[in-house]
Amino acid sequence: VVLDGNFLVFGERKFRKDLETAFRKDKGGGQGYPLIAIWFMIQHADKTQADYIKICLKNKIPFISRLDKPELIAYLSGEKSSSDSIIFDPSFTLPVQTDDTGSQAEAASSQSSHSAVAAPSEKVHATEQDRVGAVDASKDKKDGALDSEAAFIQEVLSRERPGRTRTDVLLGSRKVETYLLDQIAAIRSGKSSSHGDHNGYGSRKRGAHAQGAAGKRAKTDTSKEGLPIIIVPNTITGMITQMNVKALLEDGKFVKMADAMKSEEAKKNRGATLSLSRSMGKGQEAKYEVVENPSKLASDDWDRVVAVFVLGQEWQFKDYRWSKPVDLFHHVLGVYIHYDCDPVPALVASWNVKSIQISKNFRHLDQTAKFEFWKLLDRFLAIKKPQFLAKPVE
Repeated sequence: VVLDGNFLVFGERKFRKDLETAFRKDKGGGQGYPLIAIWFMIQHADKTQADYIKICLKNKIPFISRLDKPELIAYLSGEKSSSDSIIFDPSFTLPVQTDDTGSQAEAASSQSSHSAVAAPSEKVHATEQDRVGAVDASKDKKDGALDSEAAFIQEVLSRERPGRTRTDVLLGSRKVETYLLDQIAAIRSGKSSSHGDHNGYGSRKRGAHAQGAAGKRAKTDTSKEGLPIIIVPNTITGMITQMNVKALLEDGKFVKMADAMKSEEAKKNRGATLSLSRSMGKGQEAKYEVVENPSKLASDDWDRVVAVFVLGQEWQFKDYRWSKPVDLFHHVLGVYIHYDCDPVPALVASWNVKSIQISKNFRHLDQTAKFEFWKLLDRFLAIKKPQFLAKPVE
């Protein structure tokens, strides 16, 4: 088979390349594919579908869809003797063959030389190669237009713009934190200053109070500058409030709100800024501030907020610097405390927060919740705010 201008030549026969065949699109539910599309697919049957489509678009030839291509190849290769996608038109007769100029005079001469064109004995019958080409469609529907699927893909490719290359991704845009690497290098060289950090944080901590005598335990910190802040809900109905957070995070003991409200010492914590201590071993402590009224925080104070205990209602964040949960929990660790017998509310589950279970009946399991919180906080700080990451003493 040879492509000759607007014709495909099959030995001594030739047919227009836009001749509509009996092999129909969409598993037989659409129009017939043009003859040129089937011939061109055979030439590139070994190509992947993506490469094949690109070649078709480049040569402005309709392509066989991924849905129909395996069926057509199986039929043409002889794997299948018939196909549901091939639907013949019984009224079809092969058109009179003309040259590229379409000379009507030659066509008339050819017709007059055969006085019995309409005689059944001289009608042209399709050979096995012609079974694919069966129905003659109107040419004006095909001229200057690609297959609808090809046109769509061509439109998409014309608007396609490269976004980020793999080189852009590797370069990155954020400043790389080297604090932990610097500490490891200092330890190896014997110059680590971790023992001189009397409040449990690294040398990157702001203010002169970050310096202290090696190995000395800091019982108090008169200058609160630089201490990380933990926010609890400003309510008496939550599981964790200003009245019982100290008992849980310091002593590993969960006190129910009904019991906490009976304690005069716990009541004094309402509205106050609590100082929370975390044992780091060998007499060392890391210190934190706990507040329940975020509206009292200055703009600079929000840079020190490291964790928020979530009540479960979005109105809790109305006085926060980041009032939307999606923004808030990008900057701070969100923690939701709930009983082990209660599910996490759907609203809370949609936020980027961590849930910690409290046993409703077994108080000896409260230590697990305490350690879980500090583990989650350390992981968060190591990535987001390493300057507030507490370091265990060697």
